[in-house]
Amino acid sequence: MIVTLDFSVSGAFNPQTLFQEISIKSSEGASSTFNIYLQIIKDVAKLRTFPDSIVQSVLLDTRTSIPIVVSNYGSQSANIEMGLPDIPWMKSSVNTFTLEAGKNFTFNLVLLPSSGVVPINTYIGKIAFNFEEGTFFVPFNLQITSNENGTLEIEVVDEFTYYAEGSPRVAEASITLIDSFGEEIKRTAFDGTTSIELLSGYYELTVGADKHGTYRSVIFVQPGTTTSILTFISRQLVDVYWKVVPTEIPDEYDIILETVFETYVPVPVLTITPNGNSFLPF
Repeated sequence: MIVTLDFSVSGAFNPQTLFQEISIKSSEGASSTFNIYLQIIKDVAKLRTFPDSIVQSVLLDTRTSIPIVVSNYGSQSANIEMGLPDIPWMKSSVNTFTLEAGKNFTFNLVLLPSSGVVPINTYIGKIAFNFEEGTFFVPFNLQITSNENGTLEIEVVDEFTYYAEGSPRVAEASITLIDSFGEEIKRTAFDGTTSIELLSGYYELTVGADKHGTYRSVIFVQPGTTTSILTFISRQLVDVYWKVVPTEIPDEYDIILETVFETYVPVPVLTITPNGNSFLPF
């Protein structure tokens, strides 16, 4: 037979962990002992928000309202005071409010950046919700953008541009642009130059080509004008290869280092003599 026992605890307690050993004995003499652990926690308000973080593109000269839902999933009401960072174009529809246990409250974060006053940039910070039990933070990442396009001109050069006749650019160079939200734009500079029309803002630029190094930089495309970027990627003129040659003796190998040089090029090239070596035994 299974018997269910109900226990209740009453009284004034500080937050703590309680341990109690309980013994049960039947009239026939059978007995059993078991332990009860009780975790006493403070009766408090607990906050969370939706969204729990704010990532938003904000257009200049446009009013942007972001609804934020604050939820109190604790057991006590909370008197909440908003704490906004020192950003003049960021406002809240409320500054203080009371939130009962188990209830939600929705307010609007209002953003109105003005062109000529607020630069195109990324603003990272936190919104604070101060209440009796402490402070709850909501992080934000706001990218100020413009609806005005700019033109990005990219020129890709290497050593040949400065030393070879005709100053050739790097043909077939690959170009990748990544905006602040991770969106990629890919182009190929067939003759070493390219022009791209983009929304004004910051971009991560990566340039590469076959047998060349890689250029990386963060650039800013100005609105209503042309932004010119000169990128230098070094040409790889020397290749080094390791060759492992099996021998007739088990577990012994010849390791040969070979260097391959591009010759008759209009740039200084280092050479190594001898151009191959053998390390014996291994």
